[in-house]
Amino acid sequence: MGVLSATHDGPNRFSRLTHELIRQLSYQVGSAVENCLIYRQVQLKEAKNREVSKKLAEANDEETIAGLLASEAKSLIPGVCGSVLHRFEPRTDELRPWATDIDSAAPSQGKEEEELRPKGELRPWKASHIDLALLGRSIMSIGVGIAGHALEMAEPILVADVTKHPWFVKSAQVS
Repeated sequence: MGVLSATHDGPNRFSRLTHELIRQLSYQVGSAVENCLIYRQVQLKEAKNREVSKKLAEANDEETIAGLLASEAKSLIPGVCGSVLHRFEPRTDELRPWATDIDSAAPSQGKEEEELRPKGELRPWKASHIDLALLGRSIMSIGVGIAGHALEMAEPILVADVTKHPWFVKSAQVS
């Protein structure tokens, strides 16, 4: 949003036609500025994607890749304060927490312990509804819980409040 100011050295010097011209010009300037900002955002996003692609290509192990993916998922979705990447184990049909990226403002442990955790390791989140003692050990099956249903349907499930969703299962109840 912005303002285009057009001034004259005397009062009431602009005709109705000039007023309309200024109005139209302001819309064009606004559109041009907006297009420049959008173009810049696209360029920045492409640069970030190249950077992430390079990091993924240089990753030596699955854990590093999982941490990068959890971090990128969090950064790409507006308003998300954390993400957890679950890994499906086909041998056992289990869905296991694999990596997370939770805002450092909300860890349940002290700062010293937080700094010792490697990127991508599951981190308890104080504001979570999940029993922190079970975080990282909660294993789900296909069709169990929201994540298990998402896996079964092979579709994303958008939920406003997981605790009120009929498929929500507290960590202690997950087998």
